[in-house]
Amino acid sequence: MGNYSEIAALKKIVIHSPDPGIAKVTPEFATDFLYEDIVFFPKIQEEHASLKSLIENFVGQLHCLEIASLLTHVLEDRNIKEQFVRALCALEHIANQHSFLMDLSAQQLAQYSIEGNLEQHVYPVPNLIFTRDIGSVAGPFLIHATAAKKARARESLITWFVFHYHPEFSAWSTKGLILSPADNLEELIRFLSMPDAKPQLEGGDIMMISPNHLLIGSSERTNERGIARIKQKLAEQSHNIEYLSVAYLPASRYCMHWDTVFTFTNHNEAVAYQPLLNDKDTVPVKTISLKEDKELRFKSFHDFTAHFLPQLELIPCGDGVYPFDQREQWTDGCNFFALKPGVIIGYDRNEKTLEAFTKRGYQTIEANALLKAGTPLQSLEKTIITLKSSELSRARGGPHCLTFPLERA
Repeated sequence: MGNYSEIAALKKIVIHSPDPGIAKVTPEFATDFLYEDIVFFPKIQEEHASLKSLIENFVGQLHCLEIASLLTHVLEDRNIKEQFVRALCALEHIANQHSFLMDLSAQQLAQYSIEGNLEQHVYPVPNLIFTRDIGSVAGPFLIHATAAKKARARESLITWFVFHYHPEFSAWSTKGLILSPADNLEELIRFLSMPDAKPQLEGGDIMMISPNHLLIGSSERTNERGIARIKQKLAEQSHNIEYLSVAYLPASRYCMHWDTVFTFTNHNEAVAYQPLLNDKDTVPVKTISLKEDKELRFKSFHDFTAHFLPQLELIPCGDGVYPFDQREQWTDGCNFFALKPGVIIGYDRNEKTLEAFTKRGYQTIEANALLKAGTPLQSLEKTIITLKSSELSRARGGPHCLTFPLERA
C-alpha cells in the first residue's frame, strides 16, 4: 500500500456517496455547514453517481470503498462501538444519549453519526462527500486529518476509528504508519473541541509532487501547528519522503485548500490558477530537507517549481483569461482527479479551462456517454471525462475533493 504520485494509475479509493444529511442543510445554516447554498439532493446524488460509476469502471467495485460501510463494519465490534460512542458523546456533548446510542445497530449508529439527528441537536456532516479532506496517503504513510471547522469535526472522529480499526487499513495501523497531528484519541477530541489555536490539517492541502517530496499548503484549513506536528513525525520515521515543502496560501475562502488552485493532470503537467501561482511573490514556499533538517526558501511558487520541477507546464484555469479564470477557479476549474496519467475527471461547466486542455491535444467526453458506450477507461489517452456539476460545484468541491485514493500503481 502506498501513494507516491498524484497521477499514477488508480488502484483503490475511498468515497462517500451523498447521504440524506445533505438535505437537512437549511439556508439559515448553510454557511455554518461550509456550503454556499442549499443543494438539490436528488441531483447531487445523480451527479456523484456518475463519478462513482467511472471509478468503479476503472478499479472495480471491490476497490471503491464507501466510508459509511467501513464505519459500519468497525462498529460491529462491541468494544470498539463502546469507545466510539464515548468519544462521540464527548465531542457532541450528548452524554445523556449514551444508552440510546449503544442500543443502535452498527448500521444505525453509522447512519446517526453521518446524517445526524436534529431532534437531539446532532447535526449532519454534509462535507463528508469531500473525502479528500479526511486525510491522505503520502508515500508509505496514511495521514489522518484534524478538521479545522466545527462542521467537519465529527468526520475526523469517524475516520480515526476507520483508519485504526478497519482491516483495509491494517497495513498502516499495525506498522505505526498512521500519522496525525493528534497523538491519541483523547488529544484528537481535545483538538476538535478547541475553537482556535489548535493544530489543523486537511487532506486537500496534502500532495505528493514527486516520489520523495511531499507538499502541504498552509491555508484557511491547514495551519503551521498542524504542519509542524506532521513534520516532526516524518522526521522521526521518514521512510522514503526526503523533502517537505510548505506553500503559503492566502487565508481566503476562494483558496481554502491547495487543491483548489493546483492539481496534477499528466506527466510534467498541472492545472493552476495563474493569478496566484505566477512569478510574483504571492505564494512563497519553504522546503525542508527532513534528513538534514535544512531549509530552502522560495519567494514564489514559480521559483519553487523552477528548482524542483523544471519540466512542469502549468495549464491555466479559465485559459488564463479574466474573468473566466476567476469564475472557473471558483467552480473547481483547478480541481481535477486523475484516473491515470492524462486521463482526468473535471466539471463540464468550466468551459474555458477545457478549451485550454483541448489546445494541448486533449479530447473531452461526457461521463455518462462514455459509460454508455462501454469504452474501456484503461484504453483512453489524453482525455478529460466531464461530469455534470450544477449541484456538486454548489457544495464547493471538485472531483479531486470528492476522492481519497488509498493506492496508486
